[in-house]
Amino acid sequence: MLAPRTLNGLLDIAAIPSDSIPASARAMGRLSLYDWFTVTRAGENEPVAKIVRGFVADEGGKEAASVAGLDKMVPARAAALANGAASHALDYDDTHFTHVGHRSVAILPAALAVAEEIDAPASAALDALLRAEASIRTGKRNRSRREQGPQDE
Repeated sequence: MLAPRTLNGLLDIAAIPSDSIPASARAMGRLSLYDWFTVTRAGENEPVAKIVRGFVADEGGKEAASVAGLDKMVPARAAALANGAASHALDYDDTHFTHVGHRSVAILPAALAVAEEIDAPASAALDALLRAEASIRTGKRNRSRREQGPQDE
């Protein structure tokens, strides 16, 4: 279970107004977004991407979001799945060394699909990525505190 201080910190991060996100963070986020688009396009014809894209194309549903390599729109959840598969297919996507993982491939496909579905700008998806970055740093800070010994939370 999340400690109250951690949960409150995450809720604070979620409530940060977009215009309060520093320009330097936005610049780094845009680089992550460009990287994600590039590895998605590079991976769109890999076997896993083709299989998942075929699955979501056949599934049908509300046409709400785009998929790399597909000429029709699919439900946002399906676009997130297919674009996530394509973006990680070659394993060239960015690595976040604080939590040793691929944050962009986990966040951007879903954030972009939802943004497209609700007609929000791509900057809203970028904001989601930046808020995830802040939550990762919060988690790291709290993990470091736990490693130092028990504390009241």
